[in-house]
This record gives sequence, structure tokens and C-alpha cells, in this order.
Amino acid sequence: MIAFIQQWKQNYDTKELFNRQVKVFIILFLGYSSLHCMRTGWSFTQKYIQDDLPEITDKDIGYMDTAFLLFLGIGLYFCGNKSDHFNPKNFLLAGMVISASCLAGIGILRVFFITEVYIYVILQAFNGLFESACLPGYMRMLGNWYSSENRGILLGIWSGCRSFGDTFGLLIGDLAILRLHFSWYWSLVVFGSICLFMAYIIYEFTSESPSSTGLATIEEDELEESSAINPSFIRRPLQYVSKTESQEVQLTNMDADDLERLREKLQLKYGSSGIINPTRVKEEYKGITVYEALQIPGVIWYTIDFMCLKGLNYGILFWFPKFLQQNHLESNSSGISIMWSFGVLIGGIVSGYVGDRLHKRRGILMPPSLILLALSLFYFHTLNSKEDSLVNFYITSLLIGIFLGGPYNVQHGPLIIDLGKHQVLKGNQQAIGTVTGIIEGAGSLASSIIQLLIPIFGQENIFLLFIVITLIAIVFIMPVAIEDYKYLLTKPSFFKKSKPNLTMNHELKDLSTKLIAD
Repeated sequence: MIAFIQQWKQNYDTKELFNRQVKVFIILFLGYSSLHCMRTGWSFTQKYIQDDLPEITDKDIGYMDTAFLLFLGIGLYFCGNKSDHFNPKNFLLAGMVISASCLAGIGILRVFFITEVYIYVILQAFNGLFESACLPGYMRMLGNWYSSENRGILLGIWSGCRSFGDTFGLLIGDLAILRLHFSWYWSLVVFGSICLFMAYIIYEFTSESPSSTGLATIEEDELEESSAINPSFIRRPLQYVSKTESQEVQLTNMDADDLERLREKLQLKYGSSGIINPTRVKEEYKGITVYEALQIPGVIWYTIDFMCLKGLNYGILFWFPKFLQQNHLESNSSGISIMWSFGVLIGGIVSGYVGDRLHKRRGILMPPSLILLALSLFYFHTLNSKEDSLVNFYITSLLIGIFLGGPYNVQHGPLIIDLGKHQVLKGNQQAIGTVTGIIEGAGSLASSIIQLLIPIFGQENIFLLFIVITLIAIVFIMPVAIEDYKYLLTKPSFFKKSKPNLTMNHELKDLSTKLIAD
């Protein structure tokens, strides 16, 4: 990890740009963590809501969760596409403020003895609707600030903000309710206040892109993973680029097909003369339609698969603490849930890093991980709190998190940006929000349905339901995985360095040198 950070820093010539990237990364990490802190805080308080208000049943809780996820999914389709046309920072800030206010509002209403279920359902619906503006905005900002090199591990680490937020929410809930004996409604106010505070930090200390801070950059236009053009040039602020500086082109890891695609991309954006085409630059802000996004290779399969994974993730997120609390593990419910969250974090980072090494063929890792996930879920289902050691619960929870976190976080982060900047878009960089809306929206809609199914199946059978969902996910990821396996077996550069095409090497070097000559 230290070597990676050192290499990453060496790729950028200006300390100012690097420092801004680090600051944006940390703030956005904590910002999205605060949203997951609210979600986990809500799931942790559900049992105490029912203890305080016995008239609220499991089905009522299911309706609230369904309302949140249903409107989150609907909103993602709308906000995902719209965020490609507007300032992403404003989008996510509006979403965070209103979403946090809705959750805190449930607690405040209880202070005034307003406890009607339909009001809570409506507030959760608005919570999900406005939170849907957040993720597309986050993805757009991350796409603006970071190039494709090492995107997998960067977004894998960033995707850990969900697990960090989940863990933080469990710790806050445990501290507030079990240690400090706060009422559940004041705990919700605390969770909402944390999110509002992070919205202020994002507003005050971040910018939507390097160019909005005066650090205009030359985009790499989604070059191949081998980084054919030196990343220090790609992301160097324009005011620091010397017009007489020679641009090195490193093509030792690219075959003829890769080189040809790179040449086409450079000529498409800059023309054969190497001069930036203003018409082309203007077109990059038009965005794409939902139909065009669905034509991106793999989007449909990944969307269906993510519906299963997100439904599974939110099934665990919303019901796992309560399941443990009702099975004689109340004092350990937060610790066991934290182990799951920690596993999700580890799985996301490892899968993101390995995916970068596999030329972004991230589908290769998913079937093995999901098979191991199904086995871990089955083993957890067989555990008995009265007969088995607590160590088994902690370790199995960790494994479930690792095997779920790999596929889930990869599709939640780096894969969305990979697809949103796919080569078939011909350089259009404004598709990330639309792809986010499609994949995340479908996942949220599926999650809302699963929230209704869990009370029907009964909590004693929820892990059997989770196993069935995992098996369905394996079926739908196989078409993508098979194509990636074929690519793995047929591409020579996976196993050895291919000889560079010297003719095309010089041609691309001349073209890239022209990019800074004018």
C-alpha cells in the first residue's frame, strides 16, 4: 500500500494538485460515510422503536425500509441522468441536507408524540428520494478528480466509506442507546446532525473538479490500463506544462489492437493535427440518454447482477442487527455486525486492486467470490447461539463481508466509472451519472422488494433467502465473466509483455507531442 501511494504521488508533477486530490478524497469518503452512518443507525434503532411503540410491527418496519429503497431507486434513474448536466456538488449537497433532515425529523416527531406509521413511511420515502441525488454527484466528482490509472484500488478504498459509515453508525448506536441510554429518537437526531455537518464540510472545502479551482487538466480520455501516455502529463495543470516539453509515450505493454484504439481516441478528440477540437470539447457536456447507456457492453448484465447484490447487502444491513438481537446476541450484535462491515471493506479494496491488474476485467473475480459467499451464508444459518462459540459468529460474519464486499463494492465504485467512460462512448465523459442511476436505481428497486419478502419468509429463514439471491447473482454474472475469462486466456499481455509496435509508437509520440505544441 505504501509503495502504491508513493507511485501515485510520483505520477503528478504539482504538489498542489496532489494535495487537493487527497483532501477531496478524504472529504468525499467521510461525506458518503455519513449517509451510511444514517442507514445503519436506522437499522440499529429498529428494535428499540418497536420496544417503545409496540403498535409498530415487523411489516411496518418493512414498509418504511421499502419506501426508502423504492424512492431511492426511482430517484436514481432521474438524478443519475440529470447530474450529468448540472454541477454534481450542488446535487449531492441538496440531497444530503434534505435526506438528513428527514431522518432527524422522525426522531423530532416522536419527541412531540407523533407516532403514526404512515408519517414515518412518508419521511423515509423522501429520505430515499433526496438521497438518490448524492451518489451520482459523488461518482461524477471522483471521476473528475482521478484518472483511470489505479482507479480500481482508489475506488475500492473509497467504496470502503460504506463499511466505515456502517461501522461508525453501529458504534454511535451502541454508545448512544446501550451505553449512554439515549432514546432511539434522539439517536436519529444525532445521525442526521452528523450528515448535515459533513454537507457543510463538502460545501466549504471541495470543488467539483480541478478546473474549477484553476487547475485545468488534460484528460486522458479513458486510455488503456497500461497508461500509454505518461499520467504525469495527462493530469498536469495546463499552466505548468511547457510548450517545448517532449511527451514520452510508453507502449511496452500494449498490443497492436490497443495501439490502434489509442490512436483513434487521440485523433477523435484532438484531430490529426494534435489541436484540441472545440466542437468536440463542447459535445462532452451533453451527456447521454438512458437508452444509449444501456448499449454499453455489460451494463445490462451488471445491472441485473447488482440488483441481487444490493438487495442482499441491504437485507443484511437493515435486518442483521435485529436478527442478532432477537437470537440472544444483543450484547454482541454491534460487534458481529462491525465484523461484517470490516469484511466488506477488505473485500472491496482487494477486488479493486486485483481488478486493476486484470485490465479492468473485473467480472473474472465475481463467480468465485459469490460461490464462497453462498457457502458462508449457509454455514452462518446453521450456527446456534446457545451451542456454538461466539468466535464462529465473528469469523463467519467477517467472511460474509469479504465475499460480498468484493463484487458489491467493485460494481458500486470503479466499475460504474469504467462503464461511464467506456470506449464505445467515444470520449464522452458525461455518462457516469447516467450509468450510476441505471445500476444503482435498479439495485435499490430490487432491495425494496426484498425488504417486503423478509417479513414473509420470517427472520429465522432470512439466510436461506440470502443464499437464493446469491445463486441468482451467480447466474446473471456468468455471461460477463465468461467473456472476461476468454479475454484472460487469449490476450498475450496477461502473461508476458508483447513487443511494441515501433511504427505506431513513433506515430503516437508525434501526435501526443503536438497536443502541447499549440
